[in-house]
Amino acid sequence: MSRRVIVGIISLIAFGVFLGLAMYLYSIDHMSPTQYKVYSLQCTPPWYAALWPIFLESSLLLLGIAVHSFIYSCRH
Repeated sequence: MSRRVIVGIISLIAFGVFLGLAMYLYSIDHMSPTQYKVYSLQCTPPWYAALWPIFLESSLLLLGIAVHSFIYSCRH
């Protein structure tokens, strides 16, 4: 296996992890107000739930790196 294929595989795995984390944080950040009620207390989402766009952008960047490395390894 060439180094570019290994980089592509690692990038695809990291893409899946970051995309899953972004979806989880999005679901925390966009809950309905009735889902926050705990014993009639209104809770807000944690501060890190607003970081989902950063993880989404990072996952798309990793997908681009993986696609580029696979295309480049097939051409050479």
